Amino acid sequence: MPPPLLPPFRGVYAVAFVTRPIGALIYGHVGDTAGRRRCLLWSIASIAVCTTLIGCLPTYEMIGYWAPALLAVLRAIQGLAVGGEFGTAMVRGAAPAAALHRQHCAAAAPCHRIMLPAHLSGSNTPSPRPAGAGGCYRSCP
Repeated sequence: MPPPLLPPFRGVYAVAFVTRPIGALIYGHVGDTAGRRRCLLWSIASIAVCTTLIGCLPTYEMIGYWAPALLAVLRAIQGLAVGGEFGTAMVRGAAPAAALHRQHCAAAAPCHRIMLPAHLSGSNTPSPRPAGAGGCYRSCP
């Protein structure tokens, strides 16, 4: 009989959120030393591999307690990668901007993750600009 679902689920779910700041520190250092492009590619690849492996995990009935243990490990690696990906992507996106508009690009970067792009919503109208975006859309790649 499997263990109760809710308490282990909360722990496995929280593992990724606890490891995000650690991932930001690790990937920030690696991005400064080895390059942001390489760091961003590694973080995206880590997220993709972990997500695929989570989808392929056997059930509790097949391998017992190894299933939640493997899920927790994969979620921890996924959390490290997500923590590194967000900061690396923001710095990589704002760095080539003109000095006058750099702060607007960095401030508007989290808004792109919140707003639903027009091509995903099915409408033909573009998404509204975030308030205070200034020249970000002209100077950021």
